[in-house]
Parts: sequence; C-alpha cells; structure tokens
Amino acid sequence: MAQVLKEEVKKRILKSAIIEFKEKGFENASMRKIARNARMTVGNLYRYFENKENLFGAIVDPIFNKLNYFLVQNSNATVNIEKDADENPIFRGKLDQVNTIILLQKLNNIIGQFFKDDDRDRLYILLMGSRGYKYGEAKQDMVEWIHGQMRSAFKYRLGKRNFTNEDEIYVKMISTALIEGLCVLINEYTEDIKVDDIFQRYIQFFVV
Repeated sequence: MAQVLKEEVKKRILKSAIIEFKEKGFENASMRKIARNARMTVGNLYRYFENKENLFGAIVDPIFNKLNYFLVQNSNATVNIEKDADENPIFRGKLDQVNTIILLQKLNNIIGQFFKDDDRDRLYILLMGSRGYKYGEAKQDMVEWIHGQMRSAFKYRLGKRNFTNEDEIYVKMISTALIEGLCVLINEYTEDIKVDDIFQRYIQFFVV
C-alpha cells in the first residue's frame, strides 16, 4: 500500500513538473512551484528527486532515447524508389520527388509515435525547454538530422549535381521550418486536431 501511495505522489510531481517545464523551460522552472502544484512541501519533493536535473531527466530522458531510436532506425532505412513509386499512387509520375516524399513520410511516422503515446508535451519540453540541461541542443540536432536527410532527397531531385550556396540555404530553411512547425503543432494541439492530416498537407506541399 505504501508503494502505491509513493507512485501516486510521484505521478503528481511529474504532472506538475511537465506543466512548469513546458511553460518556463529547465533554466527558469521553479522547484518550489512544482512542489506547491503537486500539493507537497519542497522538502518532500526532494525526497523523490534530489535536484532539478534529476526531475527534468525523469521527464525528457526517455523521450530523448525514444526519439534517438526512431531517428537512427529511419536514417538506416533503405528505400527502393521504383517499388515505392509503383505501390503508392501519390508517387506515380513523380520519381524525381520520391525521396522527398519518403523523407516526409518518415518524419510523419516518427512524430506520430509521440502523439499516439501521449508524449507530445515531453517532446516539446525536450526541443524547446532543455537549455541548461545536457540536451540543450536537442532541437538543433533534430534540425541537423532533417537537414542531412533533406539534403540527400533534394540532391536527387536536382539531378545529383553539386549544391550551390542557395541550395544549402533553401534546405536549411525547410529543415528549420519543419521543426518550428512541429513545436507549434505540439503546443497548440487539441484532441480534435488530426495530426496525420496536417503532415499529409506538408507532403502535398513538397510534391506540387
């Protein structure tokens, strides 16, 4: 019974912490406010989490590991362009654009996992609120991953010629916009929003 009560208290702490970290980020979050909203004293809070780093890690470490796993898996995935184009009607007649479409489908699948598992707030905290923590560059790292994937996709679309400076800037703009857009979607998400539909509109935008 005591263990059950401890788990309930811990859930209250994490729920309160997610709200505080989402609003203020790691650096500016207040352990005192987290304790107050969890209906406990600060001293009792520190019995469960020894410091702010430990509490923040309990929220974002699993998300970082999960995100990293999906990125690695999708980075290593092999793509049979002609097979994919033949099987999916959206690809037909657009072989020069297939890599871009597949990349966005990968991103759609990755992000969908976080919305399905209700981890979206934790992902937002990781990307937008980790400054001062060991994952402070998580958002930029994700932009760089998309940039690398997008660069390969657009290189195919551009006939495999060398990129110009303008091409590099263009791809970086798109990569950054995708992550910024993701953060907006997470922050403004409500249950009536169809995440898959939004990402399909992303895909349609790139194949016009």
